[in-house]
Amino acid sequence: MKGVARVIDYLKYIDEMEEQNIKLSQKHLSQDLQKYELSVNVLVRVLNLIDKAFNVTEGKYLKPESKIATVLLASRFMVSAKCLFNMIVKGYYYEAWILMRNLQDNVAYCLCFAESNDYAKLWFKKRLSMRTTLKKVRKVIHPSHRQHLKNARDFMDDFVHSKMPAVARFVKYEPKPIIRPQERPEFRKDADVLLRALRTLNTSMLLILIDIFEKDLNKETKGTIVTFVREEQKDLGLQNSLERKT
Repeated sequence: MKGVARVIDYLKYIDEMEEQNIKLSQKHLSQDLQKYELSVNVLVRVLNLIDKAFNVTEGKYLKPESKIATVLLASRFMVSAKCLFNMIVKGYYYEAWILMRNLQDNVAYCLCFAESNDYAKLWFKKRLSMRTTLKKVRKVIHPSHRQHLKNARDFMDDFVHSKMPAVARFVKYEPKPIIRPQERPEFRKDADVLLRALRTLNTSMLLILIDIFEKDLNKETKGTIVTFVREEQKDLGLQNSLERKT
């Protein structure tokens, strides 16, 4: 029973730390959090418009496979983005990078679906490997951005596989004790990099949706989304990294 009591006390302590981190995040990352929320809400809006474009009673079915698969992964991306938001504001940065890697995979798959419906067919048959997907992604990414893609993936892999470089980022070095591992979520002002990383991935997802559902969205809607994406890219210091015209 004593052991159980200690677990309960620890969880209560963590809840208190989360509340404190939320306040600090809102205070120091307010602008970045607002931009993050706007980015996710635009994705939600686009998915709602896509859903309205298809009406089974009118014979408008969601097809082919590329559209179905993209909606499934984009919707998963949307939900995960909200989970990521909760992690960041509460100070769970290590865990946030793990989820970010999954979000990157979502975008990579959707990029393949936009290139060919055959990739979506393979995905449904569980025959589209991430290795094949990444090879295709590298081909459509502008050459100057390919190394950045690799570096970002390698960085997130460290967190997924609990490698030393990732763990070391959250270890404190003190005289006594010499090394103190992290035992609670702690606020850091540099957490804005996570918020910006999600917005970067979301711009790619939005452009892919416009590409795949080009004939299902009206011109005004597409123009509004593209304008938003360009503004996001400018604010993030990015250029359009896709070689294909979107």
